[in-house]
Amino acid sequence: MSDKSTGKKLYHVHVYDLKDDNNIIRHLAFRDYLIEFPEVAKEYENLKLNLIDKYSGDKNSYVNGKNEFVKEIEKLAINWYQQNK
Repeated sequence: MSDKSTGKKLYHVHVYDLKDDNNIIRHLAFRDYLIEFPEVAKEYENLKLNLIDKYSGDKNSYVNGKNEFVKEIEKLAINWYQQNK
């Protein structure tokens, strides 16, 4: 969903049909990990801002640019989430 006046994205929503879908755990773990570790969230924010500057308008390059970081944090986050659930 985008703001009509600015065109900026306001929401990014994930919808899953199955309660125990691993994607749900992956997304919740990632979110909660970033909340618990604000320094990692800041690193992620900085990466995203740099990629926006570098790849303005090229969504695929932006997504590819953050993929390695996200996969690394996802692994940490899932382990952390399972231990702290």
